[in-house]
Amino acid sequence: MKLGTGNITLGAKTLTGVFGSKTVTFPYEKLSYNTSYTVTVPNGALTDMSGNAYAGTSFTFTTANRAEPVKKLYDAIVAKDGSGDYTSVIDAIGAAPTSRTTPWVIFIKNGTYTGHHDIPTNKPFIHLIGQSRNGVIISDNRLSGNDGNGSPVYNVNLGATMVVNANDVYFENITFENAFGYNNLAGPQALALYTIGDKFAMNNCYLRSYQDTYLTTYNSLTARHYIRKSRIEGAVDFIYGGGDVFFDADTLSINRAAGGYIVAPSHQSGTAYGYVFSNNVIIKDRVASVDVYLGRPWQNAPKTVFINTKLASNVNIYPQGWYYKMGAIPAVFADYGTVNSNGQPVDVSQRISNYEYDVKDGNGNVTSTVTGTAKSSLTDAEAAAYSYENVILRSGDAWDPRLIAEAPEQPANVNINSAFKLTWDAVSYTRLYVITRNNVVIGFSLTNEYTDATATAGNNYTYKVQAASEFGALSAASEPIQVLPITGLTFNAKKAGNTAALTWSTATENNTSHFEVQRSKNGQTFETIGTRKATGESNSVKTYQFTDVNPVSGNNYYKIKAVDNDGKFSETSVQALKFDLQQAAFTVYPNPVTNHEINFVLTTTKATKVEIRVFSLDGRMLQTEKADVQQANASFKISLNRNIPQGIYLVKLSGADVNQVAKIVVK
Repeated sequence: MKLGTGNITLGAKTLTGVFGSKTVTFPYEKLSYNTSYTVTVPNGALTDMSGNAYAGTSFTFTTANRAEPVKKLYDAIVAKDGSGDYTSVIDAIGAAPTSRTTPWVIFIKNGTYTGHHDIPTNKPFIHLIGQSRNGVIISDNRLSGNDGNGSPVYNVNLGATMVVNANDVYFENITFENAFGYNNLAGPQALALYTIGDKFAMNNCYLRSYQDTYLTTYNSLTARHYIRKSRIEGAVDFIYGGGDVFFDADTLSINRAAGGYIVAPSHQSGTAYGYVFSNNVIIKDRVASVDVYLGRPWQNAPKTVFINTKLASNVNIYPQGWYYKMGAIPAVFADYGTVNSNGQPVDVSQRISNYEYDVKDGNGNVTSTVTGTAKSSLTDAEAAAYSYENVILRSGDAWDPRLIAEAPEQPANVNINSAFKLTWDAVSYTRLYVITRNNVVIGFSLTNEYTDATATAGNNYTYKVQAASEFGALSAASEPIQVLPITGLTFNAKKAGNTAALTWSTATENNTSHFEVQRSKNGQTFETIGTRKATGESNSVKTYQFTDVNPVSGNNYYKIKAVDNDGKFSETSVQALKFDLQQAAFTVYPNPVTNHEINFVLTTTKATKVEIRVFSLDGRMLQTEKADVQQANASFKISLNRNIPQGIYLVKLSGADVNQVAKIVVK
């Protein structure tokens, strides 16, 4: 299947498809709750590979209701610098309560936290939320195999960097590494993560080692894991074990040039789906190119499908797809819709279905070889059955890890005043807000405001705000707002007739470039209407002025943006003025103006007195004149000052019944 002509839409949004050889998936997110949406696929928007058009379709659905969460701070905070409740993740887990039935949310500030970590069976519902995936690293270097150098060998329960025994655990924005495998790019087994419990979910995490990076549960027929938008890195059997595991839009990173294996499953007979890789990307790391097997069968009756997988540049799957021999006969080893880096279907004609394994006696001697076949391909209908809903959702429980991982919207319209008080628009479905200064978490808030009590005037600061859901999932950070080394930035706006007189001052300036005057009709979307050059370096009060000669009828919102020479900026609070302007019409001629004389024709509803003012484009008033208009339609003229040079200017007429601006060109 491929793209045809015409837009495929979800409501007003145009969707972008992820194309496999036979299917297309249209990802979407951030829909409003309790809202109806219509999906429209026009005739010809999709075609088969021969160009035959799909007839199109349209359908409507309504999203679910969702209640606003209770506003609540994190249950615990981990920080290496001592600014939290604990300095180690191990201690925070150790102090968490047992037998929870709702999430115990632990926030981890950026830092590297070392040692063996374990979440015991009696501590379900622990949610570990990292400040950032690259900044929060949980690391250890234990081995679960013999390196030949006499290093201690640990059982996987003690060897993995993080072991999750409990149910209902959720991780987000964390890197889990086994430093031995990741740094040495060599075996033996060195696990970063081992998840045993049911209903485990992980979002935007990074698992990295070399051999046996991630071990999933393999003692339960019904255990489910959900891995979303995460990166898993290794070379040999680096995802192995059992359970129904749905890998949703993940990145599989190969750090060995040739001969590696992505999976080595061991699914018990009766496992419903096994490993399902949906819309994943396979990339390379620290090697020039990659040739890799999708996997090999470890034990029992392995099940693995790769659906709509994309290979990055210089990444290749061996033509046979899977390695034929290890320790079992797989039930299903198949890939469907695999494409190369150009989006072209990969040739799967040589994918194997015949497998074998050796039976050995107690001395390791081969006594026989078992052979068998596995399902090696999927029909369109079979591939469609490996959906998130089928693999993860279960009748009888409410576990929906996509909902758990759903972050609130990005906070918008962040502002800061001279007292370092931050404000922003409230975000729906938010438990609390996280505030960072220069990428360091400095505080949390239950409302849409926060005052930085530790800030001092005269320093550069960059602030960002994130919203956290009831489960801890973090939104994208707000657009940064910056504070310059400028003190005492004050701002005042007042009406002067039908104009806005804006005045601001600074107590000191350091490396300040200029000021931008910004106006908005709604208090949210601002445009720059003028600039003023800053003094730049000053230890005394400096005052600046600007006149908005063309405010709109209704509300006008103003703020001043102070911009540093290196591009950083600070903003004043917003001032609002309301104008009730009755619009009259006038024309000016000739335009361009010659001989410094301007003629006006004014149409008003009655006779009036008008004031004519000439402004430069940056708001400086250059000339003022007055005229009495004794009739509703009148003509009059003025002479421009001869010292006004050639250029473009604004002429404003204002009075009881007029408030109009025209642009003129003086030649």
